[in-house]
Amino acid sequence: MKMALRFRTLVATALLAPALIPGNSAADELTVTATMPEVTVSTRVPGRNFMHLPKLEFDFAVDARCRDSFTPESISLSIADTRVSISADGIDADTALKISLTVPAAQIGPVAIENFCTGETGGGSSNRSIKVYSVLSAQAALLCTGEDSSEITYASTPLDVMLYCEPAPEARNPLLRPPDTAAETP
Repeated sequence: MKMALRFRTLVATALLAPALIPGNSAADELTVTATMPEVTVSTRVPGRNFMHLPKLEFDFAVDARCRDSFTPESISLSIADTRVSISADGIDADTALKISLTVPAAQIGPVAIENFCTGETGGGSSNRSIKVYSVLSAQAALLCTGEDSSEITYASTPLDVMLYCEPAPEARNPLLRPPDTAAETP
């Protein structure tokens, strides 16, 4: 019994070792990181919890590597209906690929955010910013080709957005504030 357990451990270690050795490319790798856009929104009417966002601009770093004896043929990146494809000529295996994508507002669904930037919170409240997680997601695909075959590796990453509440007009400009009626009563 002890001998069988020892043998299984050695076999498992031998099978995993090539993937753990730095510099040995036993599998294709695709890593996608994105910047978080910052959006300023105007004060909303209280009770309105759904917010339509403007177009969003994302900057990506795409690190793509094909396994040994394979070469990158193309990389595609998409968010909603916005896509970009990079051919082999534009891929450098030694540096991360920089890609910018702008997603039109029409491709972004309304975001539900309760009690943010309403008339009650827009002026002097501390609730002036909020990070909204996973507003969209980006999907990437790396096509690697070898002598006799092709392999596709996929990656997906959630895209967050930082929202800032623009002060209400009367909070920005004291001339637009309604007159203080309490001071006028005799």
